[in-house]
Amino acid sequence: MMTKSKAVYILLAVLGTWCPRAACAADAPATPPPATQDGYVYSSFTGDGEDGLHLLTSLDGKTWRTVKNYASIFQQTEGLMRDPSICRGGDGKYHLVWTTGWWNDTIGISHSSNLIDWTPARFLYIWADYRGPGDEECAGERWPKELSQPAPRNPKVRNCWAPEIFYDGQTKEYVIFWATTIDDAKVFPKTWDAGRWERMNQRIYSITTKDFNPMTRMNDQFIAPTWVRHGTAFRVPISTVEALNEIK
Repeated sequence: MMTKSKAVYILLAVLGTWCPRAACAADAPATPPPATQDGYVYSSFTGDGEDGLHLLTSLDGKTWRTVKNYASIFQQTEGLMRDPSICRGGDGKYHLVWTTGWWNDTIGISHSSNLIDWTPARFLYIWADYRGPGDEECAGERWPKELSQPAPRNPKVRNCWAPEIFYDGQTKEYVIFWATTIDDAKVFPKTWDAGRWERMNQRIYSITTKDFNPMTRMNDQFIAPTWVRHGTAFRVPISTVEALNEIK
């Protein structure tokens, strides 16, 4: 079940290592990297997102190879698949979300046990209960039991861009967050600019769930900071990397 949460704050830290000159000398004995059972997969899209999910794999996070010669692994049934984001959950499965179109009010979602075979795409109507300015934050009490149930669109909801998904091991919840512009000067008026491209006035909103069944609304809560990218890299077992690399 979805539950309401407060703002999610994402902090990216880059950790470096320093050592004295003597310890880093060229003749210092080399220390082999620790053995690992994990590799990496990077999710991405091509063009405008017309042909679905593309993957790359890596054993060290530095050298990457394309899966299936960079052909599509999973094709959406309608719309686009831009900004695909994948996480590995507490259930051991992989969960995918994506942008369904430039000016859509939905988020795409699918699930897989091996990154190859995916469940049929669903579309989350995450703004179905929006009633207009002042109603941006909501606890989900007006939502249907299933967020993939088609719902009429509010014309003030311009978009749902670049959704991200991750699994919180402490709360045992999945968090999905994305960017939306509400096309109204009364919503976040301090940053409203009618002369800006497409009147973009983005804010980040989020939902959470423990098991995706059912998907119900949590909240629309401002989150900061975040980042923009065309895909997501995540850790997977070496056996998964090897299986993906075998696909022709």
